[in-house]
Amino acid sequence: MTIKLVSYNVLADSYIRPDWYPHTPKEWLTPDLRHPALVEEIVRMNADIVALQEVERPVFKILEKKLGPLDYESRYEPKGRNKPDGCAMFVRSSVCAVESWQRLDYADSTGDSPASGHLAQLATLNWDGRTLAVANTHLKWAPPDTARGEHLGARQLDELADHCSAAHHDGWVVSGDYNCTPDSAVLKKLHNAGFVDAHNGSDAPTCNANGETRKLDHIFIAGALVASPTPIGAIQADTPLPSAEHPSDHLPVGVHLSWIAETS
Repeated sequence: MTIKLVSYNVLADSYIRPDWYPHTPKEWLTPDLRHPALVEEIVRMNADIVALQEVERPVFKILEKKLGPLDYESRYEPKGRNKPDGCAMFVRSSVCAVESWQRLDYADSTGDSPASGHLAQLATLNWDGRTLAVANTHLKWAPPDTARGEHLGARQLDELADHCSAAHHDGWVVSGDYNCTPDSAVLKKLHNAGFVDAHNGSDAPTCNANGETRKLDHIFIAGALVASPTPIGAIQADTPLPSAEHPSDHLPVGVHLSWIAETS
C-alpha cells in the first residue's frame, strides 16, 4: 500500500508585495481569486497527507471546512512573535490515524536577537501498524553565501534533525520550504542523520523569486520508507507565480510513500 504526501508553500497574503510579482496579473494577488483556487488545487491533489507552509488562519479555516468532510484530520500551528502565518497539516484519518501532534519552536535566539518565531509542526501517525512521523517546517531565509555558522535556517534544521534522531519511529518525513537549494550546506546535518532527498537527482525548480528559478521546497525521508516522487511542474524565470494555473509563488512537491518490506 502506498500513500501520497504533498508539501506546499501557499503564500501568505501578508507577505505579498505587488512589485515582487511583475509577471502576475494583479487580480491573482487578491484573496478573492487566490483562496478558492488554492483550495481547489489542494483538493485535486488527493493526497493522504498535506503539509502546508505560510498558512494564515483564515485560509486554514477555509481548508478545514472543505477538507474536514473529506475525512481529513487537521492541525494549525501559528509562528511565534505575532507573525501572521504558520504551518498546517491535513491527514486522511482512514489511511493514517493521528496518534499525536507536537510543536517544536526553534531555539534560535542569538545574542540580543530574540527567537525568530519559526517552528516545526510534527505528527505521529499509525499507518499499516507502523509509526510514521511527519515534520512540516518553513526555515528562515538567508543569503546563499551566508556562512553556515551564521545561517539561522541551518541552526533550525540542525535542531529539527536532532529532534528526529532522538525519536524512534519506523519512518520519518521532513518536508517543507527550506529556503535553500539541494546543494546547500544548510542540509548537512539532515544528510548526516541519514535522511535522503525524495527527489534526489532532480533539480526541477519550485519557485522563481527575483526572476531566478530555484528548488527550495523539499521532502526528506529516513527509516523503513521508500519514496517515489511525483513530477514537479515546469516553470521558467518569467512564469507567472501566482496565477490561475499556480495560485501560489511556489509549486507543490509530492511523493508516494511505501514501507520497506519486513523480513523474518
